[in-house]
Amino acid sequence: PALRSTMESKSVGNKSGFNSQDGLSSAAWDDLVNGSAELASKNAARTYMNKFKGDTAAHIIYSKLLEHGVEVVNGYSGGAILPLLDQFHNSHPRHGEDKRIRWITNSNESSAGHVAEGIAKSSTEADGRLAAGIVVATSGPG
Repeated sequence: PALRSTMESKSVGNKSGFNSQDGLSSAAWDDLVNGSAELASKNAARTYMNKFKGDTAAHIIYSKLLEHGVEVVNGYSGGAILPLLDQFHNSHPRHGEDKRIRWITNSNESSAGHVAEGIAKSSTEADGRLAAGIVVATSGPG
């Protein structure tokens, strides 16, 4: 009997593990409660993506890099990623007083990967974890 009561107290069978304050829209919350987790997930994703309505992909990527504390990005430029590279330019109007991310141009895509690996292995974040090495490269046959 003691074992049974312990197991029952740990059971989460009738609870979803979520509450309405988890950032879900009321429609997504209703879908989750009614058992439609897939629809709830889609609605939550739609709500999240609506925050970026009207932004360019380049702006979103740069903003996310800033949000995650990235200080250095290296890579190889080309036509497909020029809108993203414009975000790194010092005179881009988005910067103002905002922190800028340093862009390092590499001679080719493979050297960009080596630089990113070196950054990842030799740098640490304020919390002691290894830093991420970020590479941006253009599309192409390579």
